[in-house]
Amino acid sequence: MYKLPLAGVQVIDFGHKLAGPTVGMILADLGATVIKVNAPDAQENDYDAITNRNKKCITIDLKTSHGLGQAQKLIAKANVIIENFRPGTMKKLGLDFKDLAEKNNKLIALSLPGFCSTDDKLSSKKATEAIIQAHTGVFSEMGPNRTLMGIEPS
Repeated sequence: MYKLPLAGVQVIDFGHKLAGPTVGMILADLGATVIKVNAPDAQENDYDAITNRNKKCITIDLKTSHGLGQAQKLIAKANVIIENFRPGTMKKLGLDFKDLAEKNNKLIALSLPGFCSTDDKLSSKKATEAIIQAHTGVFSEMGPNRTLMGIEPS
């Protein structure tokens, strides 16, 4: 039996939708212990079955003091946190990376917002697939796939 490269690495995954959970999935596949934190009102979707593989999934209400305390205890023991909220959301929840890093100076934070945090026009926008496709002009069903099939994009 061989040891996976990230065995012993503790990851707290606050990701949602696709970007954050996919990174957590890859880290878990490489042997990291990944704890996926879901909101109480989170609705499961089809890709959760894939992106949550090899993870321990828990529910924490980050909007309560009890939930915030639970999250802070997890982070205190973690090597990595993953989030893909809009810029400033973690800070609003009481999980500002600067404060967390003071308590755990080896902590690595990975933030994957849909739009760049320094983009004054887009950083606060919700970044669903449809919105990102609209901003980039790429529609998965209407652009590249049609080109690959030899059909002019609509």
